[in-house]
Amino acid sequence: MTTFDNLGSSLLSVFQMITSETWYYQIQNLMDVQSPAIGFIYVFSVIIVGQFFLLNLILAVIVQAFIKSREQSVEDELKKLEQKDVPEEDE
Repeated sequence: MTTFDNLGSSLLSVFQMITSETWYYQIQNLMDVQSPAIGFIYVFSVIIVGQFFLLNLILAVIVQAFIKSREQSVEDELKKLEQKDVPEEDE
């Protein structure tokens, strides 16, 4: 069970909420305070914003790696075609 007592456990709690590991337990703990609506809003805003950000970040890395790989393969194909087109001269 994680809490917001110190920075380390707070970061762990937020990470667990973002990864959807223990968000249900976190929301129960945060709704046990005087105003449960604030806990509910906080947990769902962390989940939605955090997962949206992480998902976009991961997708951006994957797309960037795909583009780089594709550019490299196109460059390799162009080099092969250029080598085939240029006849070697006998000296």
